[in-house]
Amino acid sequence: MNTALIYYTAHKTGYCEASLRGSTEPLGVSISRVYASVTAKNLGENINACLNEYGVLFIVGDISRNDKAGLMTVLSRGFGGSNAECRQIKAENSTGYLIELDGKKIVILPDVPEKISTLVSAGLIEYLKTEN
Repeated sequence: MNTALIYYTAHKTGYCEASLRGSTEPLGVSISRVYASVTAKNLGENINACLNEYGVLFIVGDISRNDKAGLMTVLSRGFGGSNAECRQIKAENSTGYLIELDGKKIVILPDVPEKISTLVSAGLIEYLKTEN
């Protein structure tokens, strides 16, 4: 399965990408494209472009940031009026999110490499591979 990765307000991007690839590639998931978004508008454009091409998208960023430019705040505004379903992904002391919209899946992960490897499990990958 091919996917894309978008960074938004992320730190340690090289380490995060290595962690994500290390967790997904052995399970048959290939990150084909990587984007960096620097504004909320740019994030929205990149999400639209990716969802037109891929059924699954990973977004890595500072999910604890809660100002108006914070990742979860921006996504909340962007998907607020849609039929998107959002739920938490939890593993040990790590939290991420899964958004499902029109048969597409967006996995929101923190910009902490160790937490990425904890959250991205075989069960999550198998779920991402299923059709809605």
